Amino acid sequence: MQIKGSRLSSAQLKKLLDFFIAMSAVLLLVVLSDSLVGREVPLRTLRGNDYDTARELRDTADRMRGELEGRLSGPPRTRPQISQEEIDAESAKIEQAYREVIERYPRTEIAAYCALRLSSYCASVDEAVEILERTAKEFAGTSEENKIIFELGLLHLQIKHEPAEAIKWFSRISKPDGDGYGMGDVLYLSAQQQLAKCELQLRQDADAQDRVTKLKESYSQYAQELERSYQFEVESRNNSSDEPMIPLQPKPRQSRMYRVVAGVVGAILIVIGISRLIFIQIRKRRKS
Repeated sequence: MQIKGSRLSSAQLKKLLDFFIAMSAVLLLVVLSDSLVGREVPLRTLRGNDYDTARELRDTADRMRGELEGRLSGPPRTRPQISQEEIDAESAKIEQAYREVIERYPRTEIAAYCALRLSSYCASVDEAVEILERTAKEFAGTSEENKIIFELGLLHLQIKHEPAEAIKWFSRISKPDGDGYGMGDVLYLSAQQQLAKCELQLRQDADAQDRVTKLKESYSQYAQELERSYQFEVESRNNSSDEPMIPLQPKPRQSRMYRVVAGVVGAILIVIGISRLIFIQIRKRRKS
């Protein structure tokens, strides 16, 4: 039956329905892709005997390190006698213990921990940088990446006294999405404070001041602590301080999964609403 005037035929309404379904599918994909941008790459998970063995190797390395450092600490008169050859031999065993975990269990949280411990135990600063840079590449996109990048920044700033190089690493730690103040914000805020410290050391006072001002606006609940920390760095810029600015403790934040589910549900409701309206119109046309 031919429908007069501007009214649509059933065939045309079906085509319109197909069009809206296709557009809704595209909308769904956009919502999902937008929600998952920046999603962390999962770490390799150890289970059973692998987990027990990796944990035992890690704990053994830490215990050996603690024992050696304990023998070397305290007043010289009360310390047990130990030769340089013994120190070198024990250090080699500790280094090998950490390396064994890293090599046997790559891309695991335990391996990342051992890499950080190993880097702080290297006799050469350049060797420590090499280990951390290699580890940063291995754990790119994972929950451990920013921890490693932060340590690289500290190494360049505090040990090598290269604030310009440190800036390159601290700048790679981006602000997490969402509201609240979680562990990601702790690391981000610490990196931003270290960036301000680098800029002060490079006599880029205006940049440092601008950075801290923006931080106080973004984290207004911690404005006073940020200002005190900044003023301390201004006053002690010519002193060699190895202590990083104190990070603020985390508060609960909205989860990424909540935002993904909310976006998907919203898109589905739009699809259902449009489809219902079009089906109603088709039924009316058929009755007429």
